[in-house]
Amino acid sequence: MPGGFRRKRAREQWRVRVDVNGLMRGVVGDAGLADEDLAAFAPRFDAMPIGLERRVGFPVVPGKTDLKRTAQLADDTRGRFDDLVVLANRELARGIRALVDAVPVGAADPDRPALRIHLIDGIDPDRLAMLLGRLDLRRTLFDVVSAAGDALDTMSQFLIVRDRLLQELGAVEYKQHVVITTAVAAGALRQIVNDEGFRDLAFPPDVDDRCAVLTPAALFPAACAGADLGALAAGAADMAARCDTSDVAANPARLLAIALARAQGACTVVAPLRLRALAAWIEHGGTGPHAVPLVLFLTVAERADDDEELPKTYQDLDSIGHLGGQRLATLGELEREGCELALWSVGRPTVTVVAPQVDEYAVGQIVWLVHTAAALARALAEPAADVAAPLAERFAWGLAGRPGYESERAEAQRLAGRKETRYVV
Repeated sequence: MPGGFRRKRAREQWRVRVDVNGLMRGVVGDAGLADEDLAAFAPRFDAMPIGLERRVGFPVVPGKTDLKRTAQLADDTRGRFDDLVVLANRELARGIRALVDAVPVGAADPDRPALRIHLIDGIDPDRLAMLLGRLDLRRTLFDVVSAAGDALDTMSQFLIVRDRLLQELGAVEYKQHVVITTAVAAGALRQIVNDEGFRDLAFPPDVDDRCAVLTPAALFPAACAGADLGALAAGAADMAARCDTSDVAANPARLLAIALARAQGACTVVAPLRLRALAAWIEHGGTGPHAVPLVLFLTVAERADDDEELPKTYQDLDSIGHLGGQRLATLGELEREGCELALWSVGRPTVTVVAPQVDEYAVGQIVWLVHTAAALARALAEPAADVAAPLAERFAWGLAGRPGYESERAEAQRLAGRKETRYVV
C-alpha cells in the first residue's frame, strides 16, 4: 500500500484492530470482564497525571526532521556497503530485530540493494570474532547505539571494532564506516563524535531503550534493511490518533492496557513465523512473577499470494484425506482459532491483534499500540521498581575499574565473598 495510508479511506481499511472478546465475561466466564468493569477503568485513566505520555516509558511518534535525516543517511549507505553491524544493548536490539524481521523488503534495486543486518547485543567474544572474521570490513558499516554513551557492553565492543577498522582501513577512511547514535547534549559517545567527526544520529532525550523502537536508534537499521520509514511513522501516528480518546471501549491502547494490568504485565504472544521477532519483543518485560500471562494472538488477515493449496491425495485415509483442497493459511488460522477456543473453555482471557497485512504501516501501528498499552498498564498496576537492573550495571562498572565507582566495586566484592565452594557441585 505505498502512499495509500495518506487517504482517509485507505487508513480505515488498513488499520490494525484489537479484539477483546476473549477478555469479556460472556466468553471466558468469571475470569472475564463485563461492560461496566471496562467503564470503571475510565476514572483511573483520566486521573493519570497530565503529561504522563511524555515520560520515560511512552513512545514518541517520529518527527519529520528525524525521519528525513535517518532515511537520507540510510540511503547513502545503499550500494556502498553490504552489511550493517549494530552494536546495542539487548533491550534495544530486540526492538531493532522486531522491526527488521517484520517489515517486508520490496524489490531490491540492483545498484542500491538493502544491507544485511547483524546485531551484537551483549559481550560475546566468540560471536564478535566470528562475525568480524567473515565480513569484508571495506564493505561493512558499524552502527554504535547508546543513549548515555557509556554502556559497558556496547562501548567495549566499539573499542575492538574501531581498532580493527583503523588497522585495515587507516585513520581517515575508517571514519566513513561508523555511524553513532547517541544523546545530543552529553555523554562519552557525543564527545567522541565531536572529536573525530563520525556521522551521527540523535537518540532523543527522556526515551529509554525499551521505547526507542520509533526513534533513529532502531529506524536507521530498519531503513538500511529496506523499510519505508514514512509508512512506519504514519502507522504510529494513526494509532496515536485513535488512542486519543477517553472512551475506554473505543481506545485500543486502553483496552490492551487493562488486559496487561490484570496479568501484571505478563504476556505470551502467539504469532505466525514472519512475526516471531515482533512477538518476542512484545513478550519481553512482563513484571508479574506469580501472574497468569495474558495470551495475545497476533494475526494477519490477508492471505499470502503464494498460499499453497494442499493436493487431494490419500483420500482413503480419514485422518489425512479431508485436508485435500484446503489452503495452508486457512489451516494455520484454524489452528490458532482452536487454541483460542481451548483457552476460553478453561477460563483463560485472550486478546487478538489483527493486522490487515504485514507492512510498515501495520508494524508502526502495532509498535505504538504495544508501547503505549504496556506503559499504561504499568501506571495502572504501579509495580515495584526494578532496583536490581541499575545496580547490575553499576556493579559491573565498579568491577571493571571505572573511576568514581570504587564503592560499588567494594560492595560487589563483599557480596561475591558470600559464596561458598560447598554449594558448587
